[in-house]
Amino acid sequence: MDKHSGNGHVDLRVQRTYKLLGDAFISLLRQKNFDQITVREICDRAMVRRTTFYQHFKDKQDFLVWFIRGKQKEFLLHAQFSGDPVSGIEDYMTGILAEVLRFLKENRHFIDAISSGVSGSVSPLKVFSDAWVKDLTVILEKYDSLPGIDLPASPAIAAEYYVGGVLAVARWWYVNGCTYSEEDMVSSIRALARNVHGSKGLT
Repeated sequence: MDKHSGNGHVDLRVQRTYKLLGDAFISLLRQKNFDQITVREICDRAMVRRTTFYQHFKDKQDFLVWFIRGKQKEFLLHAQFSGDPVSGIEDYMTGILAEVLRFLKENRHFIDAISSGVSGSVSPLKVFSDAWVKDLTVILEKYDSLPGIDLPASPAIAAEYYVGGVLAVARWWYVNGCTYSEEDMVSSIRALARNVHGSKGLT
């Protein structure tokens, strides 16, 4: 997936192709679910040759993973949360939870359409979770080596724990119709996190 992960320099023509395909996909999702959309339809709507599509993506599932990761990057870029996982894990994780809940609520039709007919290995939350765990593990590994920092578990385990908990709660909230307010959800998770850790930090 590195060839279309957005890392490093990407030719402007390739960027244009990705944008056309992404915009076409979003347009089609307004009309039908993911399992009803074909590669031919995406290419026709984007006015991109199918041979060009397959130069960059193995199949529709591969394209979906790229698309979700792009949405994840947009989400993290615009997420308005403060703090970092070292100075206060509760503030950091509940801040991200608030943004996840907002994103889910504002994009319900899109998420429902994209989730239809998608296997668990490439579901939106699964792709989001895998990438977030990877990023958080790198952050925690960096700080775990600093004096005065004592993680309660290895960085990899800690990242899985924190991300898994936040996304599990977000999924439960979403599946059950978002019946609780975002504020109530965040407040509850913050209280639970502080009860577990007994302090504001990781030490």
